Amino acid sequence: LSVFLDSMHNYTYIYGTKPNNSSNTVSGISFLYKSSNTMDFVNYEEILVNHLGTVATQPFPRAPLLLAVRWNGEKIYIINNHLKAYGDDESVERRQKSSELLYDYIADNLSSEKVIMMGDLNDSLTDLEYDNVFNIFLQDETNYIIADIDIANGHSDFWSYPSYPSHIDHIILSTELSSSFNKSGSTIE
Repeated sequence: LSVFLDSMHNYTYIYGTKPNNSSNTVSGISFLYKSSNTMDFVNYEEILVNHLGTVATQPFPRAPLLLAVRWNGEKIYIINNHLKAYGDDESVERRQKSSELLYDYIADNLSSEKVIMMGDLNDSLTDLEYDNVFNIFLQDETNYIIADIDIANGHSDFWSYPSYPSHIDHIILSTELSSSFNKSGSTIE
């Protein structure tokens, strides 16, 4: 992985530790971003590590990775995730609990900050309310914008996993980013 990443000129990478009980030599969660004059790296950390594991009582299979950057002089926090896959009851419950923990983490630690919560969240935004693991974010329109909701409600050709077909990769913004999100010419594709 390092050889590949080192060959990517003008790009920088950060990665967390590998998942517990994993023989995988690749890290759990990573960031790859283009280095630029408009973005300065501040720091990163794995969060919610006390909820990391392979059983139902430990909802995160990989620790979410929190990256703090300065973009055009403004501090922005990005939380990258890869939630538990599959459609069995235990996997869905783990994603539900992960969503609740992420929601609480942002409320407790980043409540007035500009936050992008994103990643391979492995579930649909458009499930019925009683069965939607993202309900906690969807119902809190005061604090969150679901940036990819139009994609989720649109044609499957534009979904993140169209061959499945499923849209399971998402971008959730704190409303502190609403002026940027609603800016003319701003798009999510």
